[in-house]
Amino acid sequence: MAELTAVVVDDEPPAVRRLCRSLESIEGLRVVGASSRATEAADLIKRLAPDILFIDIAMPKLGGFEVVDRVSAHRTAVVFVTAHHEHAAEAFEIDAADYLLKPVSQARLEGAVERSRRWLQGTSDRRKPAEDKSIWVWTNREFVRIGVSDIEWIEAQGNYVWVHAGNHGGMLRTTVTAVEDWLDPAQFIRVHRSVICRIASIAALSRRPSGALQARLKDGSLVPVGRTFVAEVRSRLGLAA
Repeated sequence: MAELTAVVVDDEPPAVRRLCRSLESIEGLRVVGASSRATEAADLIKRLAPDILFIDIAMPKLGGFEVVDRVSAHRTAVVFVTAHHEHAAEAFEIDAADYLLKPVSQARLEGAVERSRRWLQGTSDRRKPAEDKSIWVWTNREFVRIGVSDIEWIEAQGNYVWVHAGNHGGMLRTTVTAVEDWLDPAQFIRVHRSVICRIASIAALSRRPSGALQARLKDGSLVPVGRTFVAEVRSRLGLAA
């Protein structure tokens, strides 16, 4: 197994030291650089060209996303290590290899290294068709990847959306509209202002006692079909108006 190299960036020096010690105990990984100054991080990454970048998000003067943007031309797997859960939507948009919440357990860190290895071996979303992309969701006190091909439907829940994917669903801080813009319109359809469904997951349409239309999905879920979405839903399903 080829050795991987890593760079660590965090504005708190003690956090840098702790993370470096934890990473150095992982077989097949070597920390080649570290910095507590985000303004210097981009030059460090360009010079060392690490396989994996472990970086905080909320840092003074220059945030983690800005640093990553400056080195986007480099084929480096990005692992965000942060105390903030609300940036996961941005992380999946830039194809981060993993998203870790502090404090990070050794087992979770080792998992992030393995995910980064797979990312480097060609699992990057940039190299795959849209249907093979993945999305980050919060579940069971950690962020996990869910393949877009596994998503059955998505519903808004306040300032979040809940992604339904069999037994692997989870929550993401974003909007239905933002997710809709990212999904393949050939595979998904918005059926309500708060609901997106995979077209292939729609098993039936029926009327509620009130007269409103609803869709029954293959997993048994019943979701509302908004009045302004009815015509498009019928058309996409090949039904007469």
